[in-house]
Amino acid sequence: MSSGGFFDNPRGSALDATGAIFIADSGSFFRGPGKVIRVDPATGAQTIVSSGGNFEFPLALVFDAAGQILVADENAFGGAGGIIRVDPLSGAQTVVSLEGNFRLPLGIALGLAGDIF
Repeated sequence: MSSGGFFDNPRGSALDATGAIFIADSGSFFRGPGKVIRVDPATGAQTIVSSGGNFEFPLALVFDAAGQILVADENAFGGAGGIIRVDPLSGAQTVVSLEGNFRLPLGIALGLAGDIF
């Protein structure tokens, strides 16, 4: 994996269908809130896919069946945490779930039927 570049505080990782590496980076005091970073496995080149917006401290991510990224962020939405969907091409963020039963979500997984855990 690549070092330097856009990494501040890398936490979770996942591979997309092409083998590209995606990292949930929780950010830092000096360089701002969290982000999702794509890493080219052949060259190590890093690209920020999505940052700011709803992200505060993203910790884990997974790809759904449609190729969208689901990110668990422990501090999103005022500290309650939540799940944010990210389009890997545009970086657009969509709220999937917030508050309710969440208290600092630290991970994320998908069931066989697509349920988010």
